[in-house]
Amino acid sequence: MVLDPSVTVTYDDGATLYNMIETSLCVRHGDSGGPMFTGTTALGINSGGNYADQPCGNTDAQPDRVSFHHPVQDVLNKQDLKVY
Repeated sequence: MVLDPSVTVTYDDGATLYNMIETSLCVRHGDSGGPMFTGTTALGINSGGNYADQPCGNTDAQPDRVSFHHPVQDVLNKQDLKVY
């Protein structure tokens, strides 16, 4: 579920990213760069999240789990790319 369509995220290494999509999706280490879809439409590219070292699933004990995604359109615009 999308929790906020435009948040600012500062990672532990000090990197700050703007206009990120915050979701309740479970992400794990190694998921960075993976897609966030609704149906067949890509909305975002995973950048990280909290509890990335914890398992996902119905027994997930982290109700405050969040993940962050770069909006696909922002990435396309920044790289001057188009989808045909």
